[in-house]
Amino acid sequence: MKTSKFMIAENPMANSGEWVLHTRKPAMLLRVIDITDWSDADRIENMKQFNVYSLTEVNGLHFLLVPGILFHEIELKTQRDADQLAGLMRRAADWWHAYIKFEEKNAQQLGSNEFNVDL
Repeated sequence: MKTSKFMIAENPMANSGEWVLHTRKPAMLLRVIDITDWSDADRIENMKQFNVYSLTEVNGLHFLLVPGILFHEIELKTQRDADQLAGLMRRAADWWHAYIKFEEKNAQQLGSNEFNVDL
């Protein structure tokens, strides 16, 4: 059986939030940051610290995904390398969006009106 490209990683005992694990090369953990309550100015100022990131919005919730731990060195020698990394970040944000929708649907089927993301 082939391993999924993206998976959720979390340690509830450490309260470290949720991470997206990308299992293919370049393997990495992407930190998920809930920026819903940040002002536009805060978003701009805080995002300056990240060279690589991706944004997604789900039902009014806004998330920032940033590489946290890299298991392979990423070399951005060419524009093609940078484009490939940007594509990976977009796919990760799309996957996170689909995951939140999936969890919301499951919560509704179990009789809960709301799914909470603990970040």
